[in-house]
Amino acid sequence: MACVASKNEQHTSDSADPGDPRNISVDSLLENLVNPCGLSQWLLALLLMLSTSSLATFPVYGNSASPHRCRMEPAVELFAHHNNLTFDQIASRIGPWHGQNTTVHSLQFGCMRYKRNWTEMKLSPVLLANLSTHIEYTTEPCPFGYVHQQSAYHYPQSVVVEFSTVCEHSWLTPFGTSIYMIGMLFGFILGGWSGDRFGRRPTIMAASMLELLTGVWTVLAPNYTNYVLARGLMAVGNTAKINAATCRINHWWRNTSEVKQLRTLWTEEVELQKLSKPMMTASGNILKPRRGFNFLKPLSSPKVARCTLLCVGSMLGLVMGFFGLLLYARILSSYVYLVGFLNALTAIPANILSAVLYRYCLRRKRPLIALTGLAAIVLAASSLYTLIMQPKADLVMTVCSNIALVLVNASVCMCYVYVPELFPSEIRTHAFGLVLGLARIGSIVCTFVNELDRIVAHGVPMLIYAAVFLCVLVTLALLEDTSGENLPDVSQEKC
Repeated sequence: MACVASKNEQHTSDSADPGDPRNISVDSLLENLVNPCGLSQWLLALLLMLSTSSLATFPVYGNSASPHRCRMEPAVELFAHHNNLTFDQIASRIGPWHGQNTTVHSLQFGCMRYKRNWTEMKLSPVLLANLSTHIEYTTEPCPFGYVHQQSAYHYPQSVVVEFSTVCEHSWLTPFGTSIYMIGMLFGFILGGWSGDRFGRRPTIMAASMLELLTGVWTVLAPNYTNYVLARGLMAVGNTAKINAATCRINHWWRNTSEVKQLRTLWTEEVELQKLSKPMMTASGNILKPRRGFNFLKPLSSPKVARCTLLCVGSMLGLVMGFFGLLLYARILSSYVYLVGFLNALTAIPANILSAVLYRYCLRRKRPLIALTGLAAIVLAASSLYTLIMQPKADLVMTVCSNIALVLVNASVCMCYVYVPELFPSEIRTHAFGLVLGLARIGSIVCTFVNELDRIVAHGVPMLIYAAVFLCVLVTLALLEDTSGENLPDVSQEKC
């Protein structure tokens, strides 16, 4: 009789009327009544976009600086102004400069001046003399700071100009950007951990408040130390909010107020406490469930750890190339506003490209490998052309860097879909945050890689990024492929 009853119940369940309100799912309500792209969803997406600015690209403008020379005594500066001397004329007569037969390295041009009694000597024979008859004197560091050339190519009153991070302090410029990237590292890790531990909405609110307070601190920073610390903490808040919002927006997109109200019409009230009573031992003690959180759970088993490390390697290379190309814009010999605009504009075709490829490709890994390989080829070609031909203008590098930026940006967008699918649901947010956080090591390194353009040769960073993308191809080849379907829920089912 029990078997007959069980079969009858199964037959009743299978033949249930799909029009019965008790069988309506949230997905059907979302599709038929609320609409997937309704006003509520777009307002939430717009709110997140407007409140999440691209703070990482600020160094493109903030660290952009024109050539500089030593600031001279007020009498010398006034004499040069009255005689309408150009920037190059003054710089070439007060110290070593380009075009002179000098033993001083070109990196020191504008950092030293000739050691002379400038206040007592006659200025006309020196500043107005023909450069060919000039005699080289011993040099000394600039005692009164620096004067930067007025240039339409660069952002005026940048951070470099404000805090004089040039010459012996030039290492502070990439170091400050690296501190921001370190903040992004901790922001992604803490955002993923806090989102799973305390909830994604409280994490977003706390991170937004931290970002607001540190933003005010950055604006009012009296020195470079305060500026760097404020930017680093701002990165923590900004990226923690992005990480939690990335996983939270799917929930917001589905569970609007209309869906929640409609669900009350057909959902039966169930007291979950009665379904999960605590167990009692023979001694009368109640066993309560333990609430713990393993910070290194994405590394808990060999398979999951291997998957995590491979994802970190792939994302590290892509993030390194992405931020390296973005920040390289301040080095190119072109208008920083135009280059920055083109770099920002590449996000539109990149997002469209990634969406179209994942819409029509059943597998995740193949289009990702194809785009990364194309980016490596483009960067290697532009770098070799610049190193061999040494053109005066950076037109080829500007075009190729933007093409590569589209490909890399699309690859990063694909990884935001592909990487979470490699992990089970129970650790997806945590693992994704850990991967993105450790991947920020690449963005920390890229600021110093870009300095090789000034120290070694123009175009060298492009060649390095091409080699990094080849390493990314190796790590991607070792990862499993996904299709977005039948994703695991527990750790034993994947990786």
